[in-house]
Amino acid sequence: MANHDVNLAARSGHLVESHRTHEPRVTFFYFALALLVVVLVTGLAYQQLVRSADHHETERTQNHRRVLVPGPRGNLYDREGRLLVGNLPRFSAVLYLDELRGEIYREFLKIRTAYRETRDRDLPTESQLRQIARVAVVQRYLDRVNAKLGRDAAVDGPRLKRHFERELLLPYPLLDDLAPAEYARLVEGLPVRSPLQVYAASSRSYPYGSAAAHTLGYVRIDDDPSADALPGEGLKTFKMKGASGKDGLERQFDSLLQGEAGGSIFRVDPAGYKINPPLEKLLPVQGKNLTTSLDIDLQITAEDAIAPPGHPDLAQ
Repeated sequence: MANHDVNLAARSGHLVESHRTHEPRVTFFYFALALLVVVLVTGLAYQQLVRSADHHETERTQNHRRVLVPGPRGNLYDREGRLLVGNLPRFSAVLYLDELRGEIYREFLKIRTAYRETRDRDLPTESQLRQIARVAVVQRYLDRVNAKLGRDAAVDGPRLKRHFERELLLPYPLLDDLAPAEYARLVEGLPVRSPLQVYAASSRSYPYGSAAAHTLGYVRIDDDPSADALPGEGLKTFKMKGASGKDGLERQFDSLLQGEAGGSIFRVDPAGYKINPPLEKLLPVQGKNLTTSLDIDLQITAEDAIAPPGHPDLAQ
């Protein structure tokens, strides 16, 4: 009986000893597991807390777009406060293409089905079919304008294609420089929420014609307006055309006369179509006015006096 107890004790001691020989391995396993958990938590914390701003900026750059609208230029007056150079509205019939996505897609499906039913081996590619659908939809809207104004304008296919690829968020001009009567007829019949609208830009006007033209100077088209007050300089930006001084007072005081551009920031889908409403919006501001030392009556009189015979009267 004593021997049995000794053997049992010896076996128990052996078992205990054997168990103890495995403890370092288990400890190492738990240590490695804890280390992996710490690394994982640290990595997640780094991505969420430290890199979150970088991820947010990357997403913003990919999904946000800026549209800039230049502000009107300031006016020029003579010493008596008479307007020498001002702004006149220039009206255009435009189409907001990003609002036509569904209509263009339905037209694409209809055209593709029609081509397939012909069983012609030389079918247009998907890209060509989409371009055909775009032209067809835009032409329908242009036909509405033609019917109201008595015109017969047609869509310029290559120009429309370039606009879709480069300036999708900008209004596509159907007809430029509408006469006042045409503007009135068109505005009267347009629904408020139609993708077809009348866009008003400003152009320089000279109430006294060419009087003092060498002093006043002129402007040129500016394709690169800036908007310091609108955030998002790193975003892909679409810009409406503005004007900058090229000569004379228009150039010398361009920084004063130049208006402050406004615009909007939109979220867009992967195809580049905007998701309304805009995330941010800033209205453009007209530039500052400039009063000169010119006397327009004296200027016209002087120019008439030195004009060669047969030269038209500047006062007319």
